[in-house]
Amino acid sequence: MIKTLVKRFVKSDNLQSIEGRTQSGVLSGITGIIGNLILFAGKLLTGIMIHSTSVIADAFNNLSDAGSSVISLTAAHAAGKPADKEHPYGHGRIEYIAALVVAFIIVEVGITLMKSSIGAIRNPGQMQFSWISFGVLLFSILVKLWLAAFNRYLGKKTGSKVIGATAMDSLLDSVVTGITLLCLLVKLFTGRDIDGYTGVLVSVFVIWEGIQIARDTIAPLIGADSLLSEQYSDEIAKIVREQRKVINYHDLILHDYGPGRTMATLHIELPRTMQLEEAHEIADRIEKQVFRKTGIMLVVHMDPAETEDKRVLKLKERTAAILKILDPALAFHDFQVSFLKNETALSFDLVIPYGYTREKETSVIGQISALMREFDPSVHCSITADRGFTEEVSSGEDARARRSSSPI
Repeated sequence: MIKTLVKRFVKSDNLQSIEGRTQSGVLSGITGIIGNLILFAGKLLTGIMIHSTSVIADAFNNLSDAGSSVISLTAAHAAGKPADKEHPYGHGRIEYIAALVVAFIIVEVGITLMKSSIGAIRNPGQMQFSWISFGVLLFSILVKLWLAAFNRYLGKKTGSKVIGATAMDSLLDSVVTGITLLCLLVKLFTGRDIDGYTGVLVSVFVIWEGIQIARDTIAPLIGADSLLSEQYSDEIAKIVREQRKVINYHDLILHDYGPGRTMATLHIELPRTMQLEEAHEIADRIEKQVFRKTGIMLVVHMDPAETEDKRVLKLKERTAAILKILDPALAFHDFQVSFLKNETALSFDLVIPYGYTREKETSVIGQISALMREFDPSVHCSITADRGFTEEVSSGEDARARRSSSPI
Protein backbone atom coordinates (compact mmCIF):
# COMPACT_ATOMS: atom_id res chain seq x y z
CA MET A 1 0.00 0.00 0.00
CA ILE A 2 2.81 2.42 0.92
CA LYS A 3 4.70 1.86 -2.34
CA THR A 4 1.47 2.22 -4.32
CA LEU A 5 0.67 5.51 -2.61
CA VAL A 6 4.17 6.89 -3.22
CA LYS A 7 4.11 5.75 -6.85
CA ARG A 8 0.75 7.44 -7.42
CA PHE A 9 1.57 10.84 -5.93
CA VAL A 10 5.36 11.16 -6.36
CA LYS A 11 6.02 11.54 -10.08
CA SER A 12 9.82 11.86 -9.90
CA ASP A 13 11.75 8.67 -10.62
CA ASN A 14 14.60 9.75 -8.32
CA LEU A 15 13.33 10.37 -4.80
CA GLN A 16 16.70 11.81 -3.73
CA SER A 17 16.57 14.54 -6.35
CA ILE A 18 15.34 17.98 -5.34
CA GLU A 19 12.08 17.39 -7.23
CA GLY A 20 11.61 13.95 -5.68
CA ARG A 21 12.30 15.22 -2.16
CA THR A 22 9.85 18.10 -2.62
CA GLN A 23 7.05 15.85 -3.86
CA SER A 24 7.74 13.33 -1.08
CA GLY A 25 7.71 16.09 1.54
CA VAL A 26 4.36 17.36 0.29
CA LEU A 27 2.87 13.85 0.36
CA SER A 28 4.22 13.22 3.87
CA GLY A 29 2.88 16.57 5.10
CA ILE A 30 -0.62 16.18 3.69
CA THR A 31 -0.90 12.60 4.96
CA GLY A 32 0.26 13.68 8.42
CA ILE A 33 -2.18 16.59 8.59
CA ILE A 34 -5.19 14.47 7.65
CA GLY A 35 -4.28 11.55 9.90
CA ASN A 36 -3.42 13.60 12.98
CA LEU A 37 -6.49 15.86 12.75
CA ILE A 38 -8.73 12.76 12.66
CA LEU A 39 -6.92 11.31 15.69
CA PHE A 40 -7.04 14.63 17.55
CA ALA A 41 -10.81 14.92 17.14
CA GLY A 42 -11.44 11.29 18.13
CA LYS A 43 -9.18 11.37 21.21
CA LEU A 44 -10.40 14.76 22.40
CA LEU A 45 -14.04 13.63 22.37
CA THR A 46 -13.06 10.36 24.03
CA GLY A 47 -11.00 12.10 26.72
CA ILE A 48 -13.82 14.50 27.57
CA MET A 49 -16.32 11.64 27.63
CA ILE A 50 -14.33 9.48 30.08
CA HIS A 51 -12.74 12.40 32.02
CA SER A 52 -9.17 11.27 31.21
CA THR A 53 -6.29 13.76 31.42
CA SER A 54 -3.87 11.37 29.69
CA VAL A 55 -6.20 10.82 26.72
CA ILE A 56 -6.80 14.57 26.32
CA ALA A 57 -3.04 15.13 26.58
CA ASP A 58 -2.49 12.51 23.91
CA ALA A 59 -5.08 14.27 21.72
CA PHE A 60 -3.22 17.57 21.89
CA ASN A 61 -0.02 15.69 21.13
CA ASN A 62 -1.69 14.67 17.85
CA LEU A 63 -2.71 18.28 17.24
CA SER A 64 0.93 19.33 17.59
CA ASP A 65 1.83 16.59 15.14
CA ALA A 66 -0.62 18.08 12.65
CA GLY A 67 1.06 21.45 13.15
CA SER A 68 4.42 19.81 12.59
CA SER A 69 3.11 18.35 9.35
CA VAL A 70 2.05 21.84 8.25
CA ILE A 71 5.60 23.05 8.90
CA SER A 72 7.03 20.07 7.02
CA LEU A 73 4.73 20.76 4.09
CA THR A 74 5.75 24.43 3.98
CA ALA A 75 9.43 23.51 4.31
CA ALA A 76 9.20 21.02 1.45
CA HIS A 77 7.97 23.76 -0.87
CA ALA A 78 10.51 26.32 0.36
CA ALA A 79 13.51 23.93 0.29
CA GLY A 80 12.68 22.94 -3.29
CA LYS A 81 13.01 26.51 -4.58
CA PRO A 82 15.87 26.93 -7.07
CA ALA A 83 18.99 28.94 -6.28
CA ASP A 84 18.80 32.70 -6.70
CA LYS A 85 21.09 35.71 -6.38
CA GLU A 86 20.69 35.91 -2.60
CA HIS A 87 20.93 32.12 -2.11
CA PRO A 88 23.40 30.81 -4.74
CA TYR A 89 23.52 27.38 -3.08
CA GLY A 90 19.76 26.95 -2.97
CA HIS A 91 17.33 26.82 -0.05
CA GLY A 92 17.97 23.26 1.15
CA ARG A 93 18.88 24.18 4.72
CA ILE A 94 15.29 25.32 5.27
CA GLU A 95 14.57 21.62 5.78
CA TYR A 96 16.93 21.53 8.77
CA ILE A 97 15.41 24.70 10.23
CA ALA A 98 11.91 23.23 9.83
CA ALA A 99 12.94 20.06 11.65
CA LEU A 100 14.34 22.21 14.46
CA VAL A 101 11.05 24.15 14.73
CA VAL A 102 9.18 20.82 14.89
CA ALA A 103 11.50 19.70 17.70
CA PHE A 104 10.80 22.85 19.74
CA ILE A 105 7.05 22.43 19.26
CA ILE A 106 7.27 18.83 20.47
CA VAL A 107 9.24 19.86 23.58
CA GLU A 108 6.78 22.66 24.36
CA VAL A 109 3.83 20.28 24.05
CA GLY A 110 5.60 17.79 26.34
CA ILE A 111 6.17 20.43 29.02
CA THR A 112 2.52 21.51 28.86
CA LEU A 113 1.36 17.90 29.15
CA MET A 114 3.59 17.35 32.17
CA LYS A 115 2.12 20.37 33.96
CA SER A 116 -1.45 19.17 33.39
CA SER A 117 -0.55 15.61 34.42
CA ILE A 118 1.04 16.78 37.69
CA GLY A 119 -2.16 18.71 38.32
CA ALA A 120 -4.16 15.52 37.76
CA ILE A 121 -2.00 13.69 40.31
CA ARG A 122 -2.64 16.38 42.89
CA ASN A 123 -6.35 16.60 42.12
CA PRO A 124 -7.45 13.24 40.66
CA GLY A 125 -10.52 13.26 38.43
CA GLN A 126 -13.07 10.54 37.94
CA MET A 127 -11.78 8.64 34.94
CA GLN A 128 -14.25 6.11 33.54
CA PHE A 129 -13.55 3.06 31.39
CA SER A 130 -15.33 2.81 28.06
CA TRP A 131 -15.03 0.24 25.32
CA ILE A 132 -15.57 3.04 22.82
CA SER A 133 -12.49 4.86 24.17
CA PHE A 134 -10.59 1.58 24.12
CA GLY A 135 -11.43 1.12 20.45
CA VAL A 136 -10.51 4.72 19.57
CA LEU A 137 -7.10 4.38 21.22
CA LEU A 138 -6.44 1.01 19.57
CA PHE A 139 -7.35 2.50 16.19
CA SER A 140 -5.00 5.42 16.94
CA ILE A 141 -2.10 3.02 17.60
CA LEU A 142 -2.67 1.27 14.28
CA VAL A 143 -2.84 4.60 12.39
CA LYS A 144 0.34 5.85 14.03
CA LEU A 145 2.20 2.63 13.27
CA TRP A 146 1.18 2.95 9.63
CA LEU A 147 2.25 6.60 9.52
CA ALA A 148 5.59 5.62 11.08
CA ALA A 149 6.16 2.94 8.45
CA PHE A 150 5.05 5.29 5.67
CA ASN A 151 7.36 8.13 6.71
CA ARG A 152 10.21 5.75 7.48
CA TYR A 153 9.99 4.45 3.92
CA LEU A 154 9.93 7.98 2.47
CA GLY A 155 12.69 9.15 4.81
CA LYS A 156 15.02 6.34 3.77
CA LYS A 157 14.30 6.79 0.09
CA THR A 158 14.80 10.58 0.16
CA GLY A 159 17.30 10.99 3.01
CA SER A 160 15.06 13.75 4.43
CA LYS A 161 15.65 14.67 8.08
CA VAL A 162 12.19 16.21 8.41
CA ILE A 163 10.43 13.07 7.15
CA GLY A 164 12.73 10.90 9.27
CA ALA A 165 11.84 12.97 12.35
CA THR A 166 8.15 12.62 11.50
CA ALA A 167 8.53 8.83 11.31
CA MET A 168 10.14 8.68 14.74
CA ASP A 169 7.47 11.01 16.09
CA SER A 170 4.72 8.68 14.85
CA LEU A 171 6.43 5.60 16.29
CA LEU A 172 6.80 7.18 19.72
CA ASP A 173 3.20 8.39 19.54
CA SER A 174 2.05 4.80 19.15
CA VAL A 175 4.03 3.91 22.29
CA VAL A 176 2.53 6.87 24.15
CA THR A 177 -1.01 5.89 23.15
CA GLY A 178 -0.24 2.32 24.18
CA ILE A 179 0.67 3.56 27.66
CA THR A 180 -2.60 5.52 27.78
CA LEU A 181 -4.45 2.37 26.76
CA LEU A 182 -2.70 0.50 29.57
CA CYS A 183 -4.03 3.14 31.96
CA LEU A 184 -7.61 2.31 30.90
CA LEU A 185 -7.03 -1.42 31.34
CA VAL A 186 -5.64 -0.87 34.83
CA LYS A 187 -8.80 1.10 35.67
CA LEU A 188 -10.98 -1.71 34.26
CA PHE A 189 -9.35 -4.62 36.10
CA THR A 190 -8.12 -3.01 39.35
CA GLY A 191 -10.25 0.10 39.73
CA ARG A 192 -7.10 2.15 40.35
CA ASP A 193 -6.79 5.54 38.65
CA ILE A 194 -3.20 6.06 37.38
CA ASP A 195 -4.26 8.66 34.83
CA GLY A 196 -2.04 11.49 36.12
CA TYR A 197 1.03 9.25 36.45
CA THR A 198 0.48 7.94 32.94
CA GLY A 199 0.26 11.51 31.68
CA VAL A 200 3.65 12.32 33.25
CA LEU A 201 5.17 9.28 31.56
CA VAL A 202 3.64 10.34 28.23
CA SER A 203 5.05 13.87 28.59
CA VAL A 204 8.55 12.52 29.32
CA PHE A 205 8.42 10.51 26.09
CA VAL A 206 7.33 13.59 24.15
CA ILE A 207 10.04 15.86 25.61
CA TRP A 208 12.77 13.28 25.01
CA GLU A 209 11.62 12.84 21.44
CA GLY A 210 11.83 16.59 20.80
CA ILE A 211 15.32 16.83 22.30
CA GLN A 212 16.58 13.96 20.13
CA ILE A 213 15.20 15.51 16.95
CA ALA A 214 16.72 18.89 17.87
CA ARG A 215 20.12 17.34 18.51
CA ASP A 216 20.15 15.50 15.18
CA THR A 217 19.05 18.64 13.33
CA ILE A 218 21.46 21.11 14.93
CA ALA A 219 24.49 18.98 13.94
CA PRO A 220 24.41 19.76 10.18
CA LEU A 221 23.45 23.38 10.85
CA ILE A 222 26.67 23.99 12.83
CA GLY A 223 28.84 22.15 10.35
CA ALA A 224 29.05 18.55 11.59
CA ASP A 225 29.81 16.41 8.55
CA SER A 226 30.11 12.95 10.11
CA LEU A 227 27.05 11.66 8.29
CA LEU A 228 28.24 13.12 5.01
CA SER A 229 31.70 11.68 5.52
CA GLU A 230 30.36 8.21 6.19
CA GLN A 231 28.07 8.38 3.20
CA TYR A 232 30.39 9.84 0.59
CA SER A 233 34.07 9.82 1.57
CA ASP A 234 34.59 6.13 0.83
CA GLU A 235 32.97 6.49 -2.60
CA ILE A 236 35.08 9.53 -3.46
CA ALA A 237 38.25 7.81 -2.19
CA LYS A 238 37.50 4.80 -4.37
CA ILE A 239 37.17 7.00 -7.46
CA VAL A 240 40.45 8.78 -6.69
CA ARG A 241 42.34 5.55 -6.06
CA GLU A 242 41.28 4.23 -9.45
CA GLN A 243 43.31 7.01 -11.10
CA ARG A 244 46.65 5.26 -11.53
CA LYS A 245 48.85 8.35 -11.63
CA VAL A 246 47.42 9.96 -8.50
CA ILE A 247 50.08 9.52 -5.82
CA ASN A 248 48.09 10.65 -2.82
CA TYR A 249 45.00 12.63 -1.77
CA HIS A 250 44.12 14.67 1.29
CA ASP A 251 41.86 17.41 2.70
CA LEU A 252 38.56 16.07 1.42
CA ILE A 253 36.13 18.65 2.81
CA LEU A 254 32.36 18.28 2.42
CA HIS A 255 30.09 21.32 2.50
CA ASP A 256 26.42 20.62 3.24
CA TYR A 257 24.04 23.25 1.86
CA GLY A 258 20.99 21.09 2.46
CA PRO A 259 19.89 17.64 1.28
CA GLY A 260 20.87 17.06 -2.33
CA ARG A 261 23.09 20.17 -2.32
CA THR A 262 26.54 19.02 -1.30
CA MET A 263 29.81 20.50 -2.50
CA ALA A 264 33.32 19.26 -1.79
CA THR A 265 36.97 20.17 -2.22
CA LEU A 266 39.84 17.72 -2.50
CA HIS A 267 43.62 17.89 -2.93
CA ILE A 268 45.38 15.28 -5.05
CA GLU A 269 49.12 14.83 -5.49
CA LEU A 270 50.45 14.27 -9.00
CA PRO A 271 54.04 13.87 -10.28
CA ARG A 272 55.64 17.31 -10.54
CA THR A 273 56.94 16.41 -13.99
CA MET A 274 53.44 15.81 -15.36
CA GLN A 275 52.23 18.15 -18.09
CA LEU A 276 49.54 20.61 -17.01
CA GLU A 277 47.10 19.34 -19.65
CA GLU A 278 47.34 15.78 -18.37
CA ALA A 279 47.00 16.87 -14.74
CA HIS A 280 43.90 18.90 -15.60
CA GLU A 281 42.42 15.93 -17.45
CA ILE A 282 42.81 13.70 -14.38
CA ALA A 283 41.28 16.30 -12.04
CA ASP A 284 38.42 16.91 -14.46
CA ARG A 285 37.75 13.17 -14.76
CA ILE A 286 37.57 12.79 -10.98
CA GLU A 287 35.14 15.70 -10.67
CA LYS A 288 32.83 14.30 -13.34
CA GLN A 289 32.87 10.74 -11.96
CA VAL A 290 32.14 11.95 -8.43
CA PHE A 291 29.21 14.06 -9.63
CA ARG A 292 27.82 11.20 -11.71
CA LYS A 293 27.99 8.68 -8.85
CA THR A 294 27.18 10.86 -5.83
CA GLY A 295 25.67 14.12 -7.11
CA ILE A 296 28.41 16.07 -5.29
CA MET A 297 29.97 19.06 -7.03
CA LEU A 298 33.66 18.45 -6.38
CA VAL A 299 36.52 20.89 -6.93
CA VAL A 300 39.94 19.21 -7.19
CA HIS A 301 43.15 21.05 -6.31
CA MET A 302 46.38 19.63 -7.72
CA ASP A 303 49.61 19.48 -5.67
CA PRO A 304 52.98 18.65 -7.28
CA ALA A 305 54.82 15.68 -5.74
CA GLU A 306 58.39 14.50 -6.26
CA THR A 307 58.61 10.95 -7.60
CA GLU A 308 62.17 10.72 -8.98
CA ASP A 309 64.68 12.69 -6.87
CA LYS A 310 66.20 10.13 -4.49
CA ARG A 311 67.26 12.80 -1.99
CA VAL A 312 63.67 14.00 -1.62
CA LEU A 313 62.30 10.47 -1.41
CA LYS A 314 64.85 9.61 1.29
CA LEU A 315 63.82 12.64 3.36
CA LYS A 316 60.17 11.73 2.89
CA GLU A 317 60.82 8.17 4.00
CA ARG A 318 62.69 9.43 7.06
CA THR A 319 59.84 11.80 7.95
CA ALA A 320 57.32 8.97 7.74
CA ALA A 321 59.48 6.82 10.02
CA ILE A 322 59.73 9.60 12.62
CA LEU A 323 55.96 10.14 12.64
CA LYS A 324 55.36 6.41 13.07
CA ILE A 325 57.62 6.41 16.14
CA LEU A 326 56.10 9.55 17.69
CA ASP A 327 52.45 8.69 16.97
CA PRO A 328 51.10 6.37 14.25
CA ALA A 329 48.01 8.61 14.08
CA LEU A 330 50.10 11.44 12.63
CA ALA A 331 50.18 11.93 8.85
CA PHE A 332 51.58 14.51 6.43
CA HIS A 333 51.10 15.85 2.94
CA ASP A 334 52.27 18.63 0.60
CA PHE A 335 55.87 17.49 1.14
CA GLN A 336 58.18 20.00 -0.58
CA VAL A 337 61.99 20.23 -0.53
CA SER A 338 64.27 23.00 -1.83
CA PHE A 339 68.02 22.34 -1.93
CA LEU A 340 69.72 25.69 -1.29
CA LYS A 341 73.41 26.53 -1.12
CA ASN A 342 73.92 25.98 2.61
CA GLU A 343 70.71 24.32 3.74
CA THR A 344 67.85 22.03 2.77
CA ALA A 345 64.47 23.73 3.17
CA LEU A 346 61.79 21.16 3.95
CA SER A 347 58.10 22.02 4.32
CA PHE A 348 54.96 19.96 4.76
CA ASP A 349 51.53 19.96 6.41
CA LEU A 350 51.31 17.79 9.52
CA VAL A 351 47.86 16.27 10.11
CA ILE A 352 47.22 16.53 13.86
CA PRO A 353 44.64 14.26 15.56
CA TYR A 354 41.73 16.16 17.13
CA GLY A 355 42.66 14.97 20.64
CA TYR A 356 45.90 16.96 20.64
CA THR A 357 46.20 20.06 22.84
CA ARG A 358 47.97 23.14 21.52
CA GLU A 359 50.95 22.37 23.80
CA LYS A 360 51.21 18.79 22.53
CA GLU A 361 50.94 20.01 18.94
CA THR A 362 53.82 22.45 19.44
CA SER A 363 55.88 19.78 21.21
CA VAL A 364 55.51 17.17 18.47
CA ILE A 365 56.39 19.71 15.75
CA GLY A 366 59.55 20.58 17.71
CA GLN A 367 60.46 16.91 18.08
CA ILE A 368 60.06 16.27 14.35
CA SER A 369 62.28 19.25 13.50
CA ALA A 370 64.95 18.15 15.96
CA LEU A 371 64.97 14.53 14.76
CA MET A 372 65.20 15.62 11.12
CA ARG A 373 68.20 17.80 11.94
CA GLU A 374 69.85 14.83 13.65
CA PHE A 375 69.33 12.89 10.45
CA ASP A 376 70.66 15.74 8.31
CA PRO A 377 72.03 18.91 10.01
CA SER A 378 71.34 20.95 6.87
CA VAL A 379 67.60 20.37 7.08
CA HIS A 380 65.43 23.27 8.22
CA CYS A 381 61.78 22.29 8.68
CA SER A 382 58.75 24.47 8.11
CA ILE A 383 55.81 22.46 9.44
CA THR A 384 52.21 23.64 9.24
CA ALA A 385 49.71 22.02 11.61
CA ASP A 386 46.59 20.76 9.87
CA ARG A 387 43.46 18.95 10.95
CA GLY A 388 42.29 15.94 8.99
CA PHE A 389 38.75 16.35 7.68
CA THR A 390 38.57 12.75 6.46
CA GLU A 391 40.79 9.68 6.61
CA GLU A 392 44.20 10.42 5.08
CA VAL A 393 46.23 8.10 2.91
CA SER A 394 49.54 7.61 4.68
CA SER A 395 52.07 9.89 3.06
CA GLY A 396 54.90 7.56 3.93
CA GLU A 397 53.60 4.79 1.70
CA ASP A 398 53.18 4.50 -2.00
CA ALA A 399 49.45 5.23 -2.18
CA ARG A 400 49.21 3.56 -5.56
CA ALA A 401 49.76 0.20 -3.86
CA ARG A 402 46.43 0.70 -2.10
CA ARG A 403 44.50 1.40 -5.27
CA SER A 404 43.21 -0.56 -8.15
CA SER A 405 45.70 -0.94 -10.97
CA SER A 406 43.13 0.20 -13.51
CA PRO A 407 44.68 2.62 -16.02
CA ILE A 408 43.47 6.23 -16.08
